[in-house]
Parts: sequence; C-alpha cells; structure tokens
Amino acid sequence: MYSRIYTDGACRGNPGDSAWAYVRFDSFDAFSRVMQDSGYIGVATNNEAEYWGIIHALRSLAEHDPRKNVALYSDSQVAIRQITGESVCTCRTHLRLRELIADLVQQIGHERVRFCHVRRTEPGVQIADRLCNQTLDRVLTGTPWQ
Repeated sequence: MYSRIYTDGACRGNPGDSAWAYVRFDSFDAFSRVMQDSGYIGVATNNEAEYWGIIHALRSLAEHDPRKNVALYSDSQVAIRQITGESVCTCRTHLRLRELIADLVQQIGHERVRFCHVRRTEPGVQIADRLCNQTLDRVLTGTPWQ
C-alpha cells in the first residue's frame, strides 16, 4: 500500500514571501492523515516554493518511514515534469533543488517513490494550500503559532 503525500507551495507576489506545505495520508480514508507540516521560506518564486514542499515531504518520509511506498502528488506541473525528466530544467535554482530531491529519493529507494501531477482542486492539495496560506498569514501578520 502507498502512502499519499500532497504538497504545495504558495507565495504572495512572484517572487514574494513564500511558504511550503505537505500532508500525508496512509490509506484512502480521508481521516487517515498521518502527518502534516508547513514552513516559511522567505522571498522565493512560486516554483521554488513548490519544490520546497516536495523536499520537506520527502525529508519527513526519509526520517520517519523510509521503507514506505509513497505516491507524491503536486499541482505543480513544472516541478513534477522537471523532477521526472519529462521537461528540461535549465534554471540553476531548480537544478539544485532537483538534486536535493534526487538524493532523498535515492535514500528512500527509487522503486518506492512515484511523482504524480494533479489538479489544484484535488482535496489533498487544497489542504496543503490552506497550510501554506495559514503559514504566510501568521508570518506576515506576526500572529503567534497556535
């Protein structure tokens, strides 16, 4: 069985203040959320924020459950196509981030990780998007974490 991880990145302006998020489910039950996290990047592009969501999701998996099969879903067609090699990547920043992802995938095992592009209307992506925006709202308004 695969864990399902949904990732997202968001920014206010492009480039602008940016955040990443992921949410992990271990079954097809909507209430099986196992783990979620989000964080503030600083000023970055939307594509960079999308990459950081994927990186943090894979880091968490490598740290907590490296033998788990995972299907990682993102609404970023750019990131998924560059990571899987479907599109040529020439941006130095994206190349560096893609290398981090390749290292994490190698740690987990290539055969255990699938990357999938989904629409932003996918419920898991919407949860990750809300987490990104909550993070940005807290950081930009100075509101303490609850």
